[in-house]
Amino acid sequence: MVTEVRLMDNAFLGYACDVLADTGKGLTGSEIVKYCNRFAIDYNVRIPVDDVKMLQMNHKPQIPNKRTALKMNLETFELQQQIEIIRFLSELPELKDNEDIKELINKMNVRFGLSDNQELKKGINETKHWLEKYPKSFKVYNEALDKYGKGVFQRNVLDDMRLSLELLLKDLLNNDASLENQWKILRKRLKDENVSKEISNVFEKILSYYGDYQNQYIKHNDNVKENEIELIISQTNTIMQFLIKTLS
Repeated sequence: MVTEVRLMDNAFLGYACDVLADTGKGLTGSEIVKYCNRFAIDYNVRIPVDDVKMLQMNHKPQIPNKRTALKMNLETFELQQQIEIIRFLSELPELKDNEDIKELINKMNVRFGLSDNQELKKGINETKHWLEKYPKSFKVYNEALDKYGKGVFQRNVLDDMRLSLELLLKDLLNNDASLENQWKILRKRLKDENVSKEISNVFEKILSYYGDYQNQYIKHNDNVKENEIELIISQTNTIMQFLIKTLS
């Protein structure tokens, strides 16, 4: 049986290369070749443009421009690899604040999905299963995932995850306390459910770190890295599943 290799469609790939290799605001030819070679080694792929000299006017065959070089190289990778490379290039310091780059990533997220992290997807699906019985929390959780899937409103994703957890605790503990004021009540409930002191202490620290991180980035309007967003979502999944299984 032959496995079909998925590739990014030609129109979108061309658009991505136009933005990433833009003459005024994009990567240089040397940078394109350097980073493509790095991924070619990582994925054991042979790329057609592996030397910056191939972009020189007197080279035979001549590569007309750096956009073409980037596109030719990206065409040798599979879809998820292409997405990873484009995302990596977009997050380079010289590009990450470029509005055209932000628009590119947004469009790519909508078109192909934000992440190929299979473990994260599995955790999300499991959390949805357990969270369905708590509609208020479930609604906000899904709103966070919708924003996450579109790659926009990063701070709002964290804010919604925080609110979803807070609403879940209110339902499970039958009170109206804020997330910061839940721990004493939660600790007693965990003790009543015969959760070990050691696990309870670990859980307290996780909630504390969660709150500290959220407060820093939500209240101070700081930028958040994508891998950190994924970590927060994974952490929220773990916390929610533990709470529901233990307290419901």
